[in-house]
Amino acid sequence: MSEVHRRYRLVVAEEVAADLIRVRSEDKLAYDEMQVLFEDLEGDEGWCDAIADPTYSDSQIESVKALRYLANEGRNVYRVKFLRVRKWRIITAANHQGKIIGILGIMHRDQNYEDDSTFSKRIRQSYDTLGFPIF
Repeated sequence: MSEVHRRYRLVVAEEVAADLIRVRSEDKLAYDEMQVLFEDLEGDEGWCDAIADPTYSDSQIESVKALRYLANEGRNVYRVKFLRVRKWRIITAANHQGKIIGILGIMHRDQNYEDDSTFSKRIRQSYDTLGFPIF
């Protein structure tokens, strides 16, 4: 029996548009880099696996970290540090079985996602709105 190898689908929360406007106004180079990163993510299984794997790092991704406070709620949410956009963190979600990766938000390096209740609430809402499962 042959196995069908499905590509990942990339979904982006509506609120990410406002995040990108902020990035563009503060750091045009980082904005341009993020645009390329998001284009590269579309359907690329290796990249999609990487941004949802807490053990992963390479020449472009410094680190990936599961957000424990959200994992404790059953949400697969990760903070990704890219080397080329050091000032920013990309918050992602993963549904590996459904082959879906989500971009939930972009935050400044100096923000603390656990202490920022407004940002955390937004990430939870985006996760749920995009249909990611609670495990």
